[in-house]
Amino acid sequence: MSSRQQALDDDLSEAKIVDYLRDHPGFFDRHPQLLAAMKLSHIDSGQAISLIERQVSILRDQNRNLENKLKDLIQIARDNEQLSTQLHLLAAELLKVRSLSEVIAVTEDQLRELFGTDFVELRLLPSLTDDPTLQVDGAEQQQLFEELLEQDKPLCGRLQAQQLSLLFQGNAQEVRSAAIIGLKAAEPLGLLGLGSRNVHRFNPSMGHIFLQQLADLLSGAIAAHFN
Repeated sequence: MSSRQQALDDDLSEAKIVDYLRDHPGFFDRHPQLLAAMKLSHIDSGQAISLIERQVSILRDQNRNLENKLKDLIQIARDNEQLSTQLHLLAAELLKVRSLSEVIAVTEDQLRELFGTDFVELRLLPSLTDDPTLQVDGAEQQQLFEELLEQDKPLCGRLQAQQLSLLFQGNAQEVRSAAIIGLKAAEPLGLLGLGSRNVHRFNPSMGHIFLQQLADLLSGAIAAHFN
C-alpha cells in the first residue's frame, strides 16, 4: 500500500471515529479506563495533560471569548445610546431655527461638537440656493454630485480624491476618512459630508442607521424652508 493511500485510509478512519464519538457522547462513560489513559499535549507548553485538563482549558478560552464579545456588545450599546442622545440634542436645536442659514450653522456646530467630526460640509442643489459656498462648482462636479445623490445609503470610508474635493474643497487633503450622506425630502436636496483626520473614524463596515437618521432629520429641517 502506498504512503498516500495509507494517509487517505487514516483520514477516513479518523473521520469515522469522530462521527462515532459525536453520535455516542456516552462512550467514555461506558469505558472510563480509556478516558483515564488518554493524554494530550498542552496548547502552550507541549507537555502531556489529561483530557479533562484540556477540556478545562478549552472551556476557559471559550469563556474568555464570550466575555470579550459581551464587552463589545456593551460598548456598542453605550455608543448607540450616546448617538441617540446626540441626535436628540441636534433635533432640539433645529426646532429653534428660523432660516436656512441657521439650519446650516446649527448643523455644522452641533456635528463638530456632539459627533467629534473635524469637517462638516453641506452642498445643496443650485436650484435651492444662491449662496456660492453651498453650490457645486462646474459641470464635472455637478455630474459627480448627482451620482452621489443617487446612493441609497451613506457612503463611508476612504473616498476618492474627486469626491473629497467636491465636498471639503480646501480641506480635502486633511480628510483621512469621510461619510457622504444624500439629503432628500420629496425631491433631492443636496449632500452632507462628514470628514475626519482619523483614518478609522468612518469605514465601509460601520452601521448606517444613525447616519440615515441624521440625513432624515437634516432633510426635514432644510425642506421646511422651501415650503
